[in-house]
Amino acid sequence: MKYICLGYIEPGKFEGMTEHERHAVFDECFEHSDHLRANGHIVDQIPLQPPETPTRSRTSLPNGPRS
Repeated sequence: MKYICLGYIEPGKFEGMTEHERHAVFDECFEHSDHLRANGHIVDQIPLQPPETPTRSRTSLPNGPRS
């Protein structure tokens, strides 16, 4: 079984950190990611874009259980 894991940091949080604090957060994330990948638990990693990044998507959903 495979799972999706979402890493998230509150917008603006990094801006309030020192460079040392930012590096510590990244180091911890990369260490955990390396461990998961080494054990076959990560298939792929793709960073999310910031919320202000414009996107478009088209989704087709059924009209409910009777459609």
